[in-house]
Amino acid sequence: MATDPYKYFRIEGRELTDGLSQAALALEKAAAPAPHISKLLRLAHTLKGAARVVKQNAIADLSHRIEDMLGPYRENATHVPKEQITTLLKLVDEIDAQLRTLGQAPLPPASSAGTSAPPPASQPAAAPPKPGVAAEEPLRVVRAEVDEVDALLEGVGEVSVQLAAIRKAGRSLDQVVHLVELIVSQLTSPATVKARALSESLKSQLLVLQRALASGVEHGDRELRGVRESTERLRLMPARLMFGALERAARDSALGLGKQVTFEARGGSVTLDADVLTSMQGALVQAIRNAIAHGIELPVARAHKGKAPSGTVIVEVIQTGNRVSFTCADDGAGLDLNEVRRVAQAKGRTLTTDAEALEALFAGGLSTTQDVTEHSGRGIGLDVVRETAARLGGTAVLRPRVPGPGTVLHLDVPVSLSSVDVLMVESEGQQLAVPLAAVKHVLEVPKAHVTHTNAGDTVMLGHDLVHYATLATCRGHFDQPYARHGVLLQVGDERVVIGVDRIIGTQNVVQRPVPELIAEPAVAGALLDVDGTPQLILEPSGLVKSVLRARARQLPKAAPPKPILVIDDSLTTRMLEQSILESAGYRVEVAQNAEEGYEKALHTEYALILVDVEMPGMDGFTFVEKSRADPRLQHVPAILVTSRNEPADRERGKAVGASAYIVKTEFEQTELLERIRRLVRP
Repeated sequence: MATDPYKYFRIEGRELTDGLSQAALALEKAAAPAPHISKLLRLAHTLKGAARVVKQNAIADLSHRIEDMLGPYRENATHVPKEQITTLLKLVDEIDAQLRTLGQAPLPPASSAGTSAPPPASQPAAAPPKPGVAAEEPLRVVRAEVDEVDALLEGVGEVSVQLAAIRKAGRSLDQVVHLVELIVSQLTSPATVKARALSESLKSQLLVLQRALASGVEHGDRELRGVRESTERLRLMPARLMFGALERAARDSALGLGKQVTFEARGGSVTLDADVLTSMQGALVQAIRNAIAHGIELPVARAHKGKAPSGTVIVEVIQTGNRVSFTCADDGAGLDLNEVRRVAQAKGRTLTTDAEALEALFAGGLSTTQDVTEHSGRGIGLDVVRETAARLGGTAVLRPRVPGPGTVLHLDVPVSLSSVDVLMVESEGQQLAVPLAAVKHVLEVPKAHVTHTNAGDTVMLGHDLVHYATLATCRGHFDQPYARHGVLLQVGDERVVIGVDRIIGTQNVVQRPVPELIAEPAVAGALLDVDGTPQLILEPSGLVKSVLRARARQLPKAAPPKPILVIDDSLTTRMLEQSILESAGYRVEVAQNAEEGYEKALHTEYALILVDVEMPGMDGFTFVEKSRADPRLQHVPAILVTSRNEPADRERGKAVGASAYIVKTEFEQTELLERIRRLVRP
């Protein structure tokens, strides 16, 4: 098998160049340069040595040039001129370019005038320092490919299911031990002395096996939970890890345009999927360059307006439920939409409204800068930003800054994977999570304190009446109008109390997206519990809306005597569909492929079968067609569930005899449950 001789050097080299870039930016702002110079020299020396080992002499020579440049300043501990820091950053860029092409066609010889390129976003958190090692050198890290992490997580999930099966087998062993005990108690006559001895021996061996199995399952469960949690967090990175690259982009753009800029970053503790942060870093770099080129004025112009010579660019990251926003704001001259319309008119385009002018900026090919430079003038920039947001399923909005002069670019994208603090609660026997940021208080709710009105239920908090509804009611189960414990939620100016059966406690969890079929306004995502079972993370704003529209009425809960069979090759989809159906009163069994589902259907009478279309082996179409042709199954309703929305697929579903064809993106949970109620009604 072919090996990559630079695999580990690339990892170490990237970490070292990231460290060099960040230390150089810190040196430029530092009042006391000595510690930063020492750190830069150590990083450069380490990189030089590693490069020599793998015979990358060009990288080693560039690292040596950094040492030569900084050596005199270490001796004198004096301030390093900005020009020298600029040269240092260019050398780091050249090293980074060399690292990116290792194993590919060789680059032309590096020169000291290399172009800038922002450092990569995917810089994982550093390990804690060992005793005696300076905390400023956390360089031992491991990178992982996202696809490999996903494959590992899928494997962990399936192993969790298998462990659950072994645990169930262990309970069967308990019954065997009990039967042996009964047999031993019956063997009392002299003629059965030998049989009794053998039975006692069998019992002892079974007890040993029982203890070993229980201990092994418990230990494996504990280890597997740790592996799953660690693996999930490999995909997550705090937003602060991209701030160095953004600050570098701001510095380089301002320097190239003769402007002064102060960069500020907020929300660095928001932890998200590396894929999202990597994509958004590129978009934000472009946004920062646009803000400096088109918004921030030259120092002289700012002085004439009574502004500070240095402009400000602020990047902020905020997570709200299952979405995250990235904002780039500046205090520059603001948007000159009249100039945008004038330039568009010169190009033969008529823009009559401000909205049309803003949209034209996103469309590309339009620039208010007269001269083409490496920073602006080509009409390329905001179109790239919007394309990035759209690719992630999000939006991009440009607007004037209020209050004060300047411009704000707002990017909003869905969360694919994130880390969030939650309050775990229990309702109707099901554990659910509520994001802790929206929880203001937990309280006891005496039944006598709940007031019933035509506008809904309320509870008195201090001197205020606050809307109240149980979590069960919010989720459509109107037969539980009261719960003992309450969670006070606040979203904006709205406050509500959610009634729950039990408060479990707080924890930090990895939030995953839910399948499209299960998506609803009050669900932000899902987490995996200790058994690997998905549990819902609720969306606070959706809960608040549910409380405000909750009605004090009873709806009959469907509870057919026969179970429903869910067939899906996705573990997450199987478990979440099971959770939703069980919370609606149905008994549910699951199968992970159509072949297993068909075998179960032959031996169990089901009220309905919910089957995925796209699965390895037998697909959903074939399953339905085969079951319609089987006299034993043809009376059982079968619903096809799929993301395929082509007319031909719908026609095929009808042709094979499906009772319903559900497209995941078109149905909410309540509509799905209503369809199931109609099909299983006696």
